Amino acid sequence: MKSSYKLVLLIVGLALFGLACGLGSTATEKLDEVKNTAEAAATQVEEIAETAAPLATAVAADVEKLATEVPQAGNGDTAADSGSGETEVAPLDISNSQSALDQLSSYRSETTIMVDGVDNDGKPVKGSMTTLQEATKDPEVIHAQMSGTGDVAKQSGGTEGVMLEWYVADGTMYLLDPTSGEWSTLPGDSTGFGDMLMSAEDIVDIPPSAKRDILPVTVNGVSTWHYTFDASDMPKDDTMNIESGSGEVWIARDGGYPVKMVIEVVGASTDSQDSGGGFFANGTMKIVYELKDINKNFKIEIPEAALNAPSMFGDSGTGSGDSGDSGSGAANIDLPMMDDANVEFSMAGMTSYTTSATVDEVIDFYRTELAKMGWENDPAQDLLSESGGFLEFTKDGSSISLIVDNSAGDGTTSVTLLTE
Repeated sequence: MKSSYKLVLLIVGLALFGLACGLGSTATEKLDEVKNTAEAAATQVEEIAETAAPLATAVAADVEKLATEVPQAGNGDTAADSGSGETEVAPLDISNSQSALDQLSSYRSETTIMVDGVDNDGKPVKGSMTTLQEATKDPEVIHAQMSGTGDVAKQSGGTEGVMLEWYVADGTMYLLDPTSGEWSTLPGDSTGFGDMLMSAEDIVDIPPSAKRDILPVTVNGVSTWHYTFDASDMPKDDTMNIESGSGEVWIARDGGYPVKMVIEVVGASTDSQDSGGGFFANGTMKIVYELKDINKNFKIEIPEAALNAPSMFGDSGTGSGDSGDSGSGAANIDLPMMDDANVEFSMAGMTSYTTSATVDEVIDFYRTELAKMGWENDPAQDLLSESGGFLEFTKDGSSISLIVDNSAGDGTTSVTLLTE
């Protein structure tokens, strides 16, 4: 602060010099008095500046610290902002994520499951499965696409690339056959996104509590709470013995739905045959889920080839639920159903009903009953989880697809049979 003192003296000195030149020697005593006053004032300025310097330094340090602790708005590409670093234990519940998504006007989601491990013979198993979904309410259209790479695609009964794709709009479902590249149609109802789309709660079991950042962070334009957990927090998995793991989940503060999840576990499959529940015998599985374009104005375009596609069931029309005895092939057989079946929809080639039986009971029932009728099932091609499954049975060039789902949480299991 000495430079300030010199500046004051210089200014006052120049002023005094000017006065001295103009007033002459008779004003010497008066000028000396003014000079002494100016020097005293300059000294006070220096003392004030020296006192204020530490305070200014402390304020600057506090401002810098605050800037690093307050989360900045995310740019929509990453979830790098992780709050203040301080955490607290808080409940973590995504059980109503689908109902929360149903309240949105539109959204897109991407889920990727990556595996890297070995099978029972020690051979490498590596690959991924990605599910893309999008939905709009005005107009009401949904679209889903599933694709796979490497061994994951092979174990799921397909080849690398698109394995499954469909649209639903105006009461019609447009379904792509990836093998032939051809589209076909069948009746479909898009009322309620949750009826046809997969939500975060369908992907993975989340621990009931985790560490939550004290301050919120913004991810993909949404204010969220950031949670972290490790293997000690994770619930028991029926398909995998977890040796280690970690997870991060970003939950929307308004709505309670996950905006992003990154979960990685290391362990061994509980399935000794390395089929059904697990993609590998031992290895690492990583799941990344992200929700984007939330309530954005975008349009889902259905391909022209799909719009002009023929019905999957030809001109047979809808039926009353009785398949009849005429003709041959899967579409004309009497399919067995659970004793308490409550039929919700039935037409030639498709039947959907609900039952109080569990997923395992339904699957065991159809494996037994259809085997008696000569239908064959390859368990290695089945897609199974705690909340449902997809199985295919074949006979003489015809097929029966069985879809089982009890994720509704109302104590019932939905059963859909597609015959072709």
